[in-house]
Formats: sequence, C-alpha cells, structure tokens
Amino acid sequence: MCITPVRRIVQAILFLFIVFGGFVFGHQLQRARGEILGSSGYGGSFERGQGIRWVQREKMALNAFLPATSCYYQHKGMFSGCSLLFLSENLTWLTPLVHVVPHLLLLLALMFIFGRLWCGWACPFGALSDVLTWIRKLVGADHIHLSRRVRNALVWTKYGLLFATLGLSVLAALPALAHKRGSMFLPFCQVCLGKFASPFMSAAQICWTNWSDGITSTLSVLGLVVFVSFFLGFSVRRFYCRICPIGGITAPFNRYGLVSLHKEAQRCTRCGACARVCPVDNLTVFQGEPGQPVNACECTLCLRCVEACPEPHCLQFTFLGRKVVGS
Repeated sequence: MCITPVRRIVQAILFLFIVFGGFVFGHQLQRARGEILGSSGYGGSFERGQGIRWVQREKMALNAFLPATSCYYQHKGMFSGCSLLFLSENLTWLTPLVHVVPHLLLLLALMFIFGRLWCGWACPFGALSDVLTWIRKLVGADHIHLSRRVRNALVWTKYGLLFATLGLSVLAALPALAHKRGSMFLPFCQVCLGKFASPFMSAAQICWTNWSDGITSTLSVLGLVVFVSFFLGFSVRRFYCRICPIGGITAPFNRYGLVSLHKEAQRCTRCGACARVCPVDNLTVFQGEPGQPVNACECTLCLRCVEACPEPHCLQFTFLGRKVVGS
C-alpha cells in the first residue's frame, strides 16, 4: 500500500494549519475564547515575564499545547506551544495546579492516543526534514549511514537536552536565582530550531541571539549550533528528530499508548527492507521477536517499514488492537 503519498498530504495540511492557521482563524478563535472564558482563562505564565520576550507577536489562536513543535516565537500562531515549553514554563513560574491540570491532561491524551505519529505525520519541522531528504534525492546524493555508536549518542543527546531543560527550569524557580530567571527561562526554547524558523515563516521579528549575559550568550551559541545542525538533515535522514527532546517526551507512548506496530515473524524473510527505509535507522522492526509488538521509542511511526515490506500481513499498524494498515 502507498502510505507515503497519504502522509505527505497530511503533513502539508497540518503544516499549513499549525504554522499559518492563526492568520486565518486567529481573531475568530480568540474572540470565541474570550466570550467563553472572559478574563479568567489561563493564558500561560509568559504574562509574568514581560521583560524576557524576544519577539513581538499576537496571542495564539488556541490556548492549547501540542506534542509536536508548535512554536511560541511564531507570529499569529495557532497553538500556545509545544509540550516541552508547557512543562518548562510551569516548572519555572510554579503555576497553580488548577491551571496546569487541564492542559496536562489534554497533552497526555494526545500522546496516549497518537504516540509519535505527531513526529512522523504532524510536526512542521519533521516535514521540513523530509523536504531536505526530498532535495537530496532530487540531486541524486546518497545519505550518510550512521554507526550504532553515533546513533546511540544522538539518542543520549536528546534525553540530555530534555532533562537539562527541565532541570534548569526548576533551578530558575528558586528564589535565590530570581535575578537570573529572565536569562534561564525556557532554556530549550532559546536554542530550539523553532526560535529561528518560526518567526521567519510567519513574517515576524527575528531575534536569533541574545548577548545580555553569560547564560543567554551561551544559549545563543548553542542555538546557532542547533540551527546549523538541522541542515545536516540533508545528508543524515531526520537528523533534527534524533536530538529533539519534544519527541523524547512522547517516546514512551509509542510502547504504552493506543497505537502499535506488530510483526508476524514467521512471515518475515529477513530481507531488511524495513531497516533500509527507516529514516531514523530503527532496527527494532527488523529484529522483532515473534508475536511481539515492535514499537520502539525512537520510531516516528512514519510507517515506511509497513509500506516497504514485501510480505503480506507481516507488518501491521494497529489502533486499539485493530489493524489500520498492513504490508
């Protein structure tokens, strides 16, 4: 079955909706939200940090967070931000639980239902990574094959960024570091690819660097490194996805959510097609045990393996245990 054309269409639609939806639906949704919530609705903790804004923007159309890169730096954005931004800002500002719990439950539900389909099908920067791959193929260049050691190092980098972000966010909440809170606030947002790309795509003021002090200067340098590293995706398939901590938050739901990949090992001829086409070099499907789910935390659920498998019913993508599509 041709899954990739369907995925490309979904990616294009969601890219336009997430990045540019606020330009189309913003005012209507903001007005409707104001009529429902009045002035008491939770608008995020950013309102308590006016002095640390780096871009000029309008309020987001929907006061909700996604398990994918939906950037705060975006002008007229559709959503309030990503899951990592949500965790980071509320750890720093110690937002009352009454405001946090509804958003947290929504995020958990979205991750539990869809797992890392968010990465493979919905994330705007996942789509841009696929565009780099398309350009590489267009010019006839081959991709770089990473060793297992390098792949593992990138995975550790991703989770290192995740825990460093949450750790710095907790430290910024300490009264003793209140004078540094403006510099430490949203540490990953200050180095995230979205800080560079989202304002550019939404015609907003671009503030790539902040040399106010040692902390912001360090984060600015790291941000430039991350920005440049994105273009390694021309030669290394989905390079940015391999180090993105937002995907690290969603990763466990690949194994413990409602979506799953299953392999009938007795039908497998060990042809290796699934391993060759995987954009993140996941070997779990190829090495899967008989009758066991072959979900991997690092899998982005692009379903290229299902599409490429030549054996009928060998691989199946399921939702709530029911087959959605198979090889």
